[in-house]
Formats: sequence, C-alpha cells, structure tokens
Amino acid sequence: MAQPKHCKNQYVMCRDEVCKIAEIKKMNLAGAGNRTYYIVEPINEEGSRTYIPVDFDGIDSAMRVILSVDEINAIIEQSAQKELPWIKDAKERVSSFEQILQSADRAKILCLLKMLKAKKREVESEKKKLYMGDLRILERARKMITEEFSFVLGLEKSEVEPYVSVRLDSSDA
Repeated sequence: MAQPKHCKNQYVMCRDEVCKIAEIKKMNLAGAGNRTYYIVEPINEEGSRTYIPVDFDGIDSAMRVILSVDEINAIIEQSAQKELPWIKDAKERVSSFEQILQSADRAKILCLLKMLKAKKREVESEKKKLYMGDLRILERARKMITEEFSFVLGLEKSEVEPYVSVRLDSSDA
C-alpha cells in the first residue's frame, strides 16, 4: 500500500489548475475496493472535487508540487537563454508540443510559450493566423504558467505575462 507523498492542505498542480488537497482518506469508489485517495479541490472552482488514488501509477504527473517564488524566478531566467526549434511539419510540431505540456517541465513550457507568442506575432505581422493546433497549445501553455505563477507570486492572472516579460528582457541584457 502506497504512502501519500503529499499532505492535507498542501497546494499542488493538478492537470492545469492549482488545487488544494482537502482530504486524504480511504474510500470504496466505483467498486475499486478500499483505497486511499487524495481529495483535491481546484482553488478557482468552488464545490468541484477530484479523487486521485494515492497509489495511482501516474501520480507524479497527475499532481505536481507547486513551485516556490525562487524556483519560478530561476525558471524565467533559464528560459531567457533557451530557444526551442520551430518544427515545420504541423503534425509533428503539435505532437512535440503536446509532449512538452505532458512533461510538466515548467522551464520547457515557458520556452514553448515564449516561442509560440513570438511566432504568433510574426504571422500576424504578415496578416496571417497561427495554425489552430499551435493556438490551442499556446492557450494551454499560457494557462499552465499563468495559474501556477499567479498563485505563487500573489499576482492577478493578467499580471503574470508582464512579470515574466520584464524578467526575460532583463535576463537578455
């Protein structure tokens, strides 16, 4: 029987949302027998609950520890020095981008967000639009970064991108 890695009242990233672990308790859900579950509640969706088995094989990707302020600032600084290559084939590109999102590596996700925003500006300057698959990835990456960074940094969601941009610009100097 797996021991819980997380504790009650801890904040975690679950999918693309900041959640609070409301409880950890044994339950018999859907006839799966008595198992211990994390009961997590998204902080922005009152009344919503998700039940995640403590012994779930994918627990590390399903629930991630929230970054600290120092970790966020270090990730921003690192991403200023990194560039992701643009993959010409749309299908291959979206697949590669999906893998980055699934990895939950915030440094890579921030690099992806930075690259997609630059590409969007580039195509819009040519009076074109970003490919729908790329746009979908851009919005998911933006949500993942914005949710966690706004919570940890105590910023409004609308303040996250300017916060990151200022630090990216100062890291480039």
